[in-house]
Amino acid sequence: MKSGKEKVILIVIAAVLFVSCIGLVVFYLSNNKISPDEGDATELSENEVEDSEKESDSEEISSAEIQGEPEEELAETVKEESSEGGVKDDAVRTQLTMENYPRFDGSTTMKNLAVGLASVMLGKERSEVQYMFDFNTTNYAYYYLMDGYRTILLAADPGEQVFNDLEEQGFEYEMLPIAREGLVFVVNEKNPVDSLSPDQIRKIYSGEITNWSQVGGDDVPIKAFQRSEGSGSQALMNKCVMKETKIVEPEYIQVSQSMGDLIDEVALYDNTGNALGYTVYYYADSMKMADGLKILKIDGIEPNNDTISSGEYPFLDYYYCVISKDCAEESAERQIYNWLASEDGKKLVESEGYVPIKADK
Repeated sequence: MKSGKEKVILIVIAAVLFVSCIGLVVFYLSNNKISPDEGDATELSENEVEDSEKESDSEEISSAEIQGEPEEELAETVKEESSEGGVKDDAVRTQLTMENYPRFDGSTTMKNLAVGLASVMLGKERSEVQYMFDFNTTNYAYYYLMDGYRTILLAADPGEQVFNDLEEQGFEYEMLPIAREGLVFVVNEKNPVDSLSPDQIRKIYSGEITNWSQVGGDDVPIKAFQRSEGSGSQALMNKCVMKETKIVEPEYIQVSQSMGDLIDEVALYDNTGNALGYTVYYYADSMKMADGLKILKIDGIEPNNDTISSGEYPFLDYYYCVISKDCAEESAERQIYNWLASEDGKKLVESEGYVPIKADK
């Protein structure tokens, strides 16, 4: 029989061995990073990723559906309202959006039409599409079309030099007349003159006539304001009024950078009735006719929708939709071009305040 001392020694040795074994187990587990819940945790993580991917796909589908709803309504509207020669069904199905809408440019007077057109084509409020359009002056717009910065224009005729440059560069384009326009002459309402002849206007702007008394007015000098080179109204002035007659070099203060400036300057110049200026009829009639101005008759013919549409008024031109000749038949630019030639397109143009083109009888 073991003594009490020997029993104590055996118990101590057993305790040491037990503690050592426990330590080895803990060391092994910690170094191999084994967790009894690790497999479940990994599986949960994979499921969470899968659920996340499904959620992302669901969000993309919802976004596409939301985006598609107004476009489908637009497609149905255009199909119902479009006449023969309008937008084709397959083109409408290309689903125009604010992101892929054609890049417009043109004459500043045509911006309202561009906004109205986008509102119809995109099924949006005007206020939602207004920001999409930043129109340059007429001449620059044609150069931007040629260079590819813009893909479709709503514009008047540019200056002759622009046509020459386009031809020299080999750029081919198509022009669809969409509205008539007239160049009108404005004076202060204090001016007693109500009508001028084309010849009198040419002589004023060539410097031959310099006093209102020479055309039936008061004995005061004529201050004839001009638009800046590159503007559509200046091109129209040279084309329809001056023709082969050279326009006089103006004083700096008599050149207006915008139509609004010109109208204000004619109305307010020296607070008298001796200023003369010109602008397009649409601007004077629909957009901004300053108080204190009147529009002159030409050879007794008052410019209005009827005399401009019929061709009775003498200083006339067109607004055009212009695209590159290379535009594919299914392109958005070509389809909009075709739609503007349809009855619905013509109605839109007229509803925006532009003078419609009367069909030849």
